[in-house]
Amino acid sequence: MRINFPLFTKPWILAARPKTLLAALSPVLLGGAFALADELFSPIPFVLALLCSLLFQILANFANDYFDGVKKIDQEDRLGPPRMVAMGMIQPRSMIIAIALLICLLVVLGVLLFLNSGWPVVVIGLAAILSAIFYSGGPLPYASRALGDVFAFVFFGPVAVLGSYFVQAHNLNASAGLASLGTGLWITAILVVNNYRDRKGDKQVGKYTMAVILGEKKSRCYFYLLLGLSFLVPPGLLLRGHSLFVFLPYIILPLAVKLAKDFRETRGRGLNLILARTSFLGFVYTTLLALAVLFEHFSR
Repeated sequence: MRINFPLFTKPWILAARPKTLLAALSPVLLGGAFALADELFSPIPFVLALLCSLLFQILANFANDYFDGVKKIDQEDRLGPPRMVAMGMIQPRSMIIAIALLICLLVVLGVLLFLNSGWPVVVIGLAAILSAIFYSGGPLPYASRALGDVFAFVFFGPVAVLGSYFVQAHNLNASAGLASLGTGLWITAILVVNNYRDRKGDKQVGKYTMAVILGEKKSRCYFYLLLGLSFLVPPGLLLRGHSLFVFLPYIILPLAVKLAKDFRETRGRGLNLILARTSFLGFVYTTLLALAVLFEHFSR
């Protein structure tokens, strides 16, 4: 069977879903900001954590493309971006090889982080790899059982932020843990838009995401709730003794309100733009939170 490599051709780039990669960058940047503020920043572990986060996101995207393709979950009339395996642009065998290569790269990076930070890194890494695979794969994919939101929140919120901090500081930071909740909420909101857009097709093939279970109106309310809760994180940090700099993410509050309004009024393929805007605003939110931590540190 022909293996359609190299990996940097257009089908592979599309399968990696570049627009989702901001979600992998932002939590590591936030963890790095807290490490720098605590004067524990270490560039090599930080870069390794950043690479791991990006590769985990690509791994999850490749695995989702493969499993949804071979299970014929993606229909021809789907509203989202094209899936490469389902369209025949990438052969299933080629995608399996790419997934295996990504896992090998992650293992190599994991060994380097293990030598620096010990066994907790191994546990986190194995859990992340298994979560990426079994999101859509295996006999009981949890994305089809309304658990995808939990994965997104946990692994791209607390795990990524605290993991990034831990590999540099070798301990944890409660404020970083609180800040990670805001990042996790925005990452989950991205998935909500994605599943809201695909809810009709998912229901037809028996994929029960939260959007399928909640329905149209409640899914929108769920999205509003996630965005609203993220703006409670700065007051929480203020109560922990941080300065008013932590309110820097409020700069995007009007844009978040506009996003929520547009989400309520948008249907069909227009939701792809809502998805991109949610991803971008989530990245800006987390970046502003990271800048707030740094401004506070350097203003002392």
